[in-house]
Amino acid sequence: MSTVTFPVAVGGDGSTVTSGSDPSTGLSDGGHRDRFVPALAQVVAVAVDADASATAAAASAAAAAASAATAAVAPGTNSTSTTSWTIAVESKLFVTQASKSYSVGMSVKVASTAGPTNWGYGTVTAYSGTDLTVNITATQGSGGPLTSWTISLSGPLAAAIACNVQTFTADGTWTKPANALWVTVEMIGGGGGGGSGARYATTSARCGGGGGGGAPHGRWSFPASVLGATETVQVGVGGAGGPSVTSDSTNGSNGTGGESSSFGTWAAVPGGNYGLAGNTTSSVAGGAISSGIPGDTATTRSASYGGDGGAGRATAGLQPTTYNTFGGAGGAGGSGAGASSTSAQNGAAGGSVGAAVVVGGVSGHPVVIAGGSAGTWTIPTAGTVGGNAVTNTPMGGGGGGSGHYKTAIAGGVGQKGGKYGGGGAGGSASDNGNASGVGGAGYDGIVVVTSFG
Repeated sequence: MSTVTFPVAVGGDGSTVTSGSDPSTGLSDGGHRDRFVPALAQVVAVAVDADASATAAAASAAAAAASAATAAVAPGTNSTSTTSWTIAVESKLFVTQASKSYSVGMSVKVASTAGPTNWGYGTVTAYSGTDLTVNITATQGSGGPLTSWTISLSGPLAAAIACNVQTFTADGTWTKPANALWVTVEMIGGGGGGGSGARYATTSARCGGGGGGGAPHGRWSFPASVLGATETVQVGVGGAGGPSVTSDSTNGSNGTGGESSSFGTWAAVPGGNYGLAGNTTSSVAGGAISSGIPGDTATTRSASYGGDGGAGRATAGLQPTTYNTFGGAGGAGGSGAGASSTSAQNGAAGGSVGAAVVVGGVSGHPVVIAGGSAGTWTIPTAGTVGGNAVTNTPMGGGGGGSGHYKTAIAGGVGQKGGKYGGGGAGGSASDNGNASGVGGAGYDGIVVVTSFG
């Protein structure tokens, strides 16, 4: 036998009906004639009560949300700071207003007042007077140092994080953000330094130094789970240019190769190769093409070649090839001007980094970055440094431009490569009694690590 009771607490009248023949509650043996319609009315009453309760609950939830939103912007739960800070994963002390409702363990977001999409997220580790210390564990965007911040209470990290970008232009340590699922690493090595020019009598061939090679670029992607909580990051330093020759009848000096960049033991690219010293017997090589080294453990990876430096010779300087490789390796430096008589010679422009078509699903260098311009003797001008990539963007810079040769004066200076990973130009040759042109330095590399959660 089945029994149904309609409680008063949910809108009923407390009555009971059964499927049996009980003379007071039963629906069988003709009991349905007296009890079915009242029972149906009780079903409707309970349903109406349930609907009213749901409406009341929704209103209560809305009121709670409004209250929470009001609390989030209440004077006690947000503040401002003029502390100078460059967005990064670190422990940071902010000077803010006293007597706020912050306590150790609370989650806060520190957002740029001018650009709120640039922020750091973390946990309060200390709050005393006007000093608020936050352990920043996740960031979005970049910028700095900035001096106008809005600090407010925040929800859980999983709700706050979109992506985390950590940019390295010097050696450092990467810290894995909480809840990171996927990590992409892009890097460029240090550009190669250019060789310096030879210094000999005007009756001898005198070659300019070879341009330094541009550094290669690499891109890798990893599941965050395979990486350590921290990873060591090395940023390749650009190679030095060969020093000027100060003694008569002497070859120039080789440049120095750029250092490699790396991310833990997971990924690395070499630096650009060095340009050779100027001499008297032959054209001297620029820094040879240097390739990226993709790591076998990455889920996806790619690498592109740095440009090869222009070869020094006993005539006008030689501009290296513009490389349209994907990913944006550094451009190579132009070679120094040389001579085999006393005829003046122009220097050479540095190699450019060009935009490329998509290769294997990987987009090319998004913009053309020009190499430095050549030094000229007709209207004496020095060469210029290579063009720069956008700051903190993993794109190669242009190669440096070299100086010109003119008899009876110092050789033209090879200019520095552009950021990031651009090769330095070769220095120009000179006559005895005059210093030869120093080689240009390569530009340092960069490592950018982006985490997605």
